[in-house]
Amino acid sequence: MAKSIKVNALLNFSKQVVSTIFPLITVPYATRILGAKDYGAVNYTNSIISYFVLLAGLGISTYATREGARIRKDKQKLAQFASEVFSINVVSCALAYVLLFILLLCWKGERAYIALLVIQSFAIAANTFGMDWINTVFEDYAYLTIRYICFQVLSLLALLIFVHSPNDSAIYAFCTILPTFGGNICNLWYVRRYVKVRLTRHLHLKQHIRAILTLFANNLASVIYLSSDQTLLGILKDSRAVGLYSLPVKIYTVIQGAFNAMTYVMVPRLSALIAGNDDRAIQRLLDNTFRVLLTVVIPASIGLAFLSQDIIVVLSGEEYASGTIVLRIMSVTLLFSVFNCFFANGILIPFRLEGDFLVATSIAALMNLGLNFLFIPLWGINGAAFTTLLSELYILCHVGYSSRKIYVPSFSSKFVFSILLGSLAVAGVCWVVETFVSQSLLRIILAVFGSMVAYALIEIITGNDMAKELISSTFKRLSTIVHKHE
Repeated sequence: MAKSIKVNALLNFSKQVVSTIFPLITVPYATRILGAKDYGAVNYTNSIISYFVLLAGLGISTYATREGARIRKDKQKLAQFASEVFSINVVSCALAYVLLFILLLCWKGERAYIALLVIQSFAIAANTFGMDWINTVFEDYAYLTIRYICFQVLSLLALLIFVHSPNDSAIYAFCTILPTFGGNICNLWYVRRYVKVRLTRHLHLKQHIRAILTLFANNLASVIYLSSDQTLLGILKDSRAVGLYSLPVKIYTVIQGAFNAMTYVMVPRLSALIAGNDDRAIQRLLDNTFRVLLTVVIPASIGLAFLSQDIIVVLSGEEYASGTIVLRIMSVTLLFSVFNCFFANGILIPFRLEGDFLVATSIAALMNLGLNFLFIPLWGINGAAFTTLLSELYILCHVGYSSRKIYVPSFSSKFVFSILLGSLAVAGVCWVVETFVSQSLLRIILAVFGSMVAYALIEIITGNDMAKELISSTFKRLSTIVHKHE
């Protein structure tokens, strides 16, 4: 991979690592202070707001990133394009708020949920007016990472200062949206360095609307099969079940996001290469990204499966331990979902084949809804997790097949052997630590560091060039950071 891609990938991955670290503090604190019922209530209302955020956003962020990257060198064209899609986004945002207002007027559930919905609805406007896709188009991952960390720290401080009892669930709800809300407010000024965006009546809907609506339908189907679990658990079970389920899902989502960052970071560069018809560079970029994912995701999935109970107990206590099986199921789902992202967001969408992705997500959403009504009454939270696994597996099969004319993964048996042998070592280290160490936090620390060392050594010994490059790049980057602060 080109040096800039490496740096961008490392920055974006660092951002996701930070998003992993902060929940290690915020989730245990929130779950213990609020309890499963009130913590579940916040997650339940958040799952509802996610649909309105989706409606307001349409498919504009993905569409704008893809198309904007193709014309980013032409400032005039980009300014016109940005103004048009921003104006479309403002209209969809207004529509989302009108529908939310109607929902609140007709609300028949617990009245306390209304306050949570109103607070969390600030995310709708923030996502619209922030125009974060502009930073992605110009691959400004340094700003995105620094901004994210700053507002995560601010959110953490607000949580620790103001949330002290179950009565503070509304404050907690605001703390959860603060990084998004604050970051996007900053964006209103920051993006001006790249492009001047203004409201315009000349929307050129014919040019944009088909792709936007297709991507919106993709996003809607994805939200249905990702968020309907919690929504239906709230309906078919109770808010406690949502709380028990949402913790392992949050852990899974954070880890998944770290790996998906490796795919998302290549999309602007890939779109530019597609516009330049550089087929050789396209294949090289796709091949390197796929091999990096394969190198890191398999051992991570195995480690997560072994450490599921310890992670949950350390984060939130024994009250949430019944979510262990959910997290173990999600550790398998991780394998499918990360490569779904690669084939769908890394290949189909940049090549303007979002229609194929729409078919996959639509079928998966219908599968997920139907199976949730079957499995949640039977197996509760474990049934909800299993339906997500089946949905992700189906999507992987579909998008992988749809991408075959553009990219087919190829790698040597030596490469596969090195990953499998290293993953076996990860399983062995986790098993030994689990057998001989009784304290959960110590088990996690020893298993993680022991597994990383064992896996790295085996990859070096067996000659995994991609793993060597990753290790070398990481140490070089760390060395640069250290020298800058000397």
